[in-house]
Parts: sequence; C-alpha cells; structure tokens
Amino acid sequence: MRAFPRNHLSDTVLALFGLLIPLAAAPIMAISMPLSVWSLELMRMAQLDKTYERITASADSWVRSIGKQILRDERDASLLPYYFFINLWSVTLFGSAIVFYKHYGFSIGFLFVYHLLRLGPRFRFFAHAQTLFHKEGHCHKGLFKGSFSVLNNWFMQCVSGPIYGCFVNFYPIYHNKDHHRFDNGPEDMSTTLDLDRSKTTSFFVYLARFSTIWTNCYPIYRFFKKQEQQYAVKLSYGLIYHIAFIAASWIFVGPLFAYCYCIYPAIEAMIFLCGISYMWHCFADPKDPLNPYVSSVTILEGKDNIWGEDYHVIHHTLPKLHFSEGASYFGSHLDEYKKNKATIFKKTEEGEILYLLLSKNWDKLADLFVDLSGQMTHEQKKDLLLTRLRYTF
Repeated sequence: MRAFPRNHLSDTVLALFGLLIPLAAAPIMAISMPLSVWSLELMRMAQLDKTYERITASADSWVRSIGKQILRDERDASLLPYYFFINLWSVTLFGSAIVFYKHYGFSIGFLFVYHLLRLGPRFRFFAHAQTLFHKEGHCHKGLFKGSFSVLNNWFMQCVSGPIYGCFVNFYPIYHNKDHHRFDNGPEDMSTTLDLDRSKTTSFFVYLARFSTIWTNCYPIYRFFKKQEQQYAVKLSYGLIYHIAFIAASWIFVGPLFAYCYCIYPAIEAMIFLCGISYMWHCFADPKDPLNPYVSSVTILEGKDNIWGEDYHVIHHTLPKLHFSEGASYFGSHLDEYKKNKATIFKKTEEGEILYLLLSKNWDKLADLFVDLSGQMTHEQKKDLLLTRLRYTF
C-alpha cells in the first residue's frame, strides 16, 4: 500500500520535493541552528545555565502556588513560566522586527540575532513552545480555570503559533482526531509504515507528505472526504489565519520580511517536527506492526526530555495520563516493555536518533538500544532494529 501522496506521485518526485523544503530554509537555517547550539555552550562556559537552574528552583514553590489558583490541573504548574514567557517573548521579538525593518530595512545581522533569540540556547525556546502547543492540544477543556479560562485553546496558538511556525488547530484537530485515532497505522495520514525507513531518501519522501499535513491542507481534504466537516472547518480556520498572518506582513511590511520572519519559521517547524514524527514511529514489529511498545520510541535518561515526551509509548497508549507520571508508570510496567521487546534507547535524544537513522549509523544506534532481557548481542540488536526499520505494509 502506498499512502498519500505516494499513491499519486513517484518516490523520486516526492524525494526531490522533500529535498527542496530544507533548501528553501537553508540560507537562514545554516546559520541560526549552529548559533543556537553554540549559545548554550557559551552559557555553560559562563555558568549561566547553573544560574538559570537556581532561579527556577527558587521560584518553584511560587509557581506551584500560582498554578493552584489558575490551572485546572495544578500538576501543570511547570508549564506556566514557559507559557507566559514564550507568548510575551515571541510578540516582543516580532514587534521589534517590524519596527527595525520599518526604520532600517533588511539587516542580515538583525535577522540572525532575531532567530537566535527566538530559538533560544540550543533550541530551548522553540522546543518548549512546540511542546506547549502539543500539551495544550491534548487538553480538550483547556489548561486554565476561572478568569484565565478565556485563554484556553486559542491564545497561544494564535499569538505564538505563527511566530514559531505552528498552524492553529493542528494539534487539537489533526493530531488528536487522526494521528491518535490510528496510531501510525495505514489510515494515519502521517504514517511512516509504507516507507523503508532504513533508506535515507525515505525521510525526504516523508517530508513531502508531512508538508501537506503540517499546513493543515491534506487533513482538511481528508476530513471533508470522511464527512467529518466539523474538523475540516476548524483546520480551515487555522490555514486561513496563517495565510492572513503572512499576507499582512507581506503587504504592510514587505515581501522579504514576510519570507524571513513569517514563512521561514513555518518551514523550519515543518522540518523539525517532521523529523520528530518520523523518529518516534520509524520502527515496527513485522508480526504486529501496530504494537505500541515497538512502534513508539521510549528514551530513558534522555538528554532533552521536555515534560515527559520521551515516554512516547505512554503518550499513545494512555494519552490522558499526566506527563509527570510517565517515569513511575514505566517503572511499574517494565515487564510489559520487556515482554514486547520495546524500542528503547538510553542517554540520547530525538535529534541524535534521527541523525543516526539518516546517516545509517546502525552500530551507534545499537549501542544506544536497551535490551531489557540482557541477552542480546550487539549484532542481534542491530539486526532487530534494521528488521523493524525495513518492515512496510
């Protein structure tokens, strides 16, 4: 079976289209990404990261106290600082970019400083923003209660969403009503399982597919076709809102500004989130392709575990389980993971796993793989991973 758009176009055409997407972002991404990584190293050299940790630790009780007052679930208190910071920070940055561009025109120096400040040290702001979009998308009743409930399920999506390249209603509608309904199976619009994931070119074919999903376009068509118009309409609102955001910037500020500050972030987010989606679901048990313990990756002692995202099996099998309970649930259900030979890696992160996949570094990937039985050799681990990558429906 060849899922959309492979049922209409050849893999060669799709791979070329998928390759054009990062090329469109390359002039900015090639500089902004290394700057973001190096900035964290500079912070560590100056021990600013430890200062940040001390500040957050001292503010913890204060944040929890506020959380009890304004959140539906006080366990979400750790989201609050980033929720308000990201919204204030992104609007301030974008407003500053408009003012600067109006007064001084295009400046390549300002452009890279802007994207560095938007991404944060080693993508910390970007990663937390995208995770917040995801977390809020799963909160059907919203994060807030009382007078703050007016912010629920629209504010962050509409304010920070376009600045960080996220389309309104992508998570509440597509992600919940399709991806979590079909869990990467044949009916899932973003399925990976019709592609041989051991081939690097498959990622670019997948990126072509994901581009139609991230922008809400293909989900709109699919939901209309399935007579689920209520979902298609909400996704249409998101697409129209994003187009209006770009159009307003194009008309009132300028075409170059619109590309660099509005279109580029959407491409950037598309590439990043495509990589994350591909990585989470690139393995499958040939005997039971939808076995969630295999088809979703779990990362232990992750280098970048933001709000429990590394326990991705739990996210699919128990999406309503609070993220703070992921580690304890994993520990108490270890036998299930062991019985299913779960896809588990240790002391790594999503970006590193994706890099190892695309560079075909199977030995390093096998080194990171966790065999809960303790009986597999290095070669057996590598063979198992390749078997799971090469399976297609």
